[in-house]
Amino acid sequence: MNDVVNRHKVGDLRPSQVLFSFGVGSLVDLPNISVMVMGIDDWDTNHTLPISEDRLLAAVKAELGHQVERLCYPPFVADAEGNWNPFTEANKVGIPVAPFPRWVRCPQCDLLAPLNFGVFELKVDPFRADRTRYVHVNCNKTKGKAPTVRPVRFLVACEQGHLDDFPWIGYVHQGQACDKPVLRLREWGVSGSVSEVQVSCDTCGAKRRMRDAFGEDGKNVLPKCRGRRPHLRDYADKG
Repeated sequence: MNDVVNRHKVGDLRPSQVLFSFGVGSLVDLPNISVMVMGIDDWDTNHTLPISEDRLLAAVKAELGHQVERLCYPPFVADAEGNWNPFTEANKVGIPVAPFPRWVRCPQCDLLAPLNFGVFELKVDPFRADRTRYVHVNCNKTKGKAPTVRPVRFLVACEQGHLDDFPWIGYVHQGQACDKPVLRLREWGVSGSVSEVQVSCDTCGAKRRMRDAFGEDGKNVLPKCRGRRPHLRDYADKG
């Protein structure tokens, strides 16, 4: 698997896992990051081998329609025997994925922010893809090694299959304006209950427990579904 933005190898999946468990639109929980498998429009068809099975192709066409032209294996470039090099372009070929959710939390200072906030850096280990991670550079709670940030465990979804990041800024401020919000996500207990999880804003001092987002009351708290499908890069911004 390869990060669709930075084109770095971030992990490995068996072909059977791609077919049955982690297909397009699936979330893959890697050791240090969480990613989503992107739609086939992002797949590199220059490195896919055709599957020559006429009966299988006919069965797929009968199920999905005759617009299906061919069947292919996932993008892959075989390593030259005895000459594997993690720095070649061939090593960047794979199933495209993108980090999701985009919001992460620093385990040291509790900073809650999207990956493009400007303080997170992607650390790539070309020899061990499972060690690829995002770190919080210049975290004020640590000295020396930057802590690895973790994806947040809250998302929003609707019955139509749409999936989106949790609306953190709007949720904690309850519709009030805040100039340059800096958020923190803290857990006050050990049970992991949503009543013990609080999001706060350093800029204006706003605070809110996560319990308000759940149950029947949560329907009146959260905004309209944006119709987002991250793997297809589409959404309806106005709901």
